[in-house]
Amino acid sequence: MQAYKKAWEKAGMPTAKLKRIQPCITVNTSDVGEACFEIIPMLQMGAGRMNPLGPAMKVKHRGNNSVGMLKRCIENTFSALSDALDKKLPALMDITLDYPQPALVRALDKLGICKGGSKSMAELLVRSFERRFDTYSMVKDAAGNLVADPDRDILTAFDLYCFISDMQYYPEFKNLAEQTKERLIESIYRIPNLDWRDLDEDGPMSIH
Repeated sequence: MQAYKKAWEKAGMPTAKLKRIQPCITVNTSDVGEACFEIIPMLQMGAGRMNPLGPAMKVKHRGNNSVGMLKRCIENTFSALSDALDKKLPALMDITLDYPQPALVRALDKLGICKGGSKSMAELLVRSFERRFDTYSMVKDAAGNLVADPDRDILTAFDLYCFISDMQYYPEFKNLAEQTKERLIESIYRIPNLDWRDLDEDGPMSIH
């Protein structure tokens, strides 16, 4: 947790907000789904929002499951939580994006959100990004190339991690088919593992 706090302070983010954020673990149980237990490392962001710090550890209904397997899942979840706080989140805060909107579009594509029943959510996220970060813009340099405006908002990979994770709280998300929502939740779990440096290149600004 100390590495995460230092990275937060280094990024110049509000200390008051940091006090509201708490790491936690959530446990979902089901009698009818694929898994009887899902254990997920999370970051409680305040206002009822929870951002995943990695994939869910699952104990499935079928198979030779045991209490020992559940114990291993819990141990692996605590390990993932520690790894996220010590390494993954500080790394995300350290990546300043030169092309945040193209990086967002690539991330959504990489996560499989730009196709099928979830494409509408990908389009909504891009529109929301444009409204929320309307001071972000591109300008031409002396050679005529499009470059990031030096006076733009500074956005990091951590900002986009939070931004994409928040789609689960959009009213439009609740209206999606249950199968689509389940697939999107699985996609959200994978956000911390994206290679944001690779995604941060000039490119498409919208979903095609």
